[in-house]
Amino acid sequence: MVLLPRGGIFMVEKFGTCLKKYFPRGPKIEMEFVISISLVILTLVMFNMRKTVTISVDGKNIKAVTLGHSYRKVLASNGIKIGPRDKVVPSLDSKVKDKSKLTIKRAVRVEVEVDGKKLSTESAEDSVEKLLKSENIRISNLDRVYPSREHAILRGMKIVVTRVQIKDLKESRAIKYETVLKNDAQIKYGDKKLLQEGQNGEKEIVT
Repeated sequence: MVLLPRGGIFMVEKFGTCLKKYFPRGPKIEMEFVISISLVILTLVMFNMRKTVTISVDGKNIKAVTLGHSYRKVLASNGIKIGPRDKVVPSLDSKVKDKSKLTIKRAVRVEVEVDGKKLSTESAEDSVEKLLKSENIRISNLDRVYPSREHAILRGMKIVVTRVQIKDLKESRAIKYETVLKNDAQIKYGDKKLLQEGQNGEKEIVT
């Protein structure tokens, strides 16, 4: 059974009416004419509905011609499967546009070592920093990340995060007492009297 858009059905009915008016030779000829016109209209409709899409998979381009309405159907019709962590732009359920480009970036296996733990995961992110963010691994400006935060994600990569913290260091240092001499008229010249015994002090230094 062939389904035609409203415009196509209207044109077929119009041709059938004209046929009865100008070619009243019988239902067989009329039917053959209607079928022929229907096929022509269907061909034109399908030709106008088809779209060309360039599918880019990890930098390799594939040309595809489709009648599908979404990119999900375009990939399915071309036998291209998408992994749960692969990135697809535009989204799979976006409406297909003629002469558009669909970009697929495959996720790769990487290892992350942070806070004494090792995490094995798959990612299609563009950089180390974006991968850490997608895995909810928070890093401060002081933390050291190897490779660098801007480094591209590569298959089999090992990422190491080293935490860096700044703390106040408190240190106590001894302070020697000073001897202070005072003149006293009640004491004979040359004699000395101890008024208070000195003691070493202590000072706290924060670095």
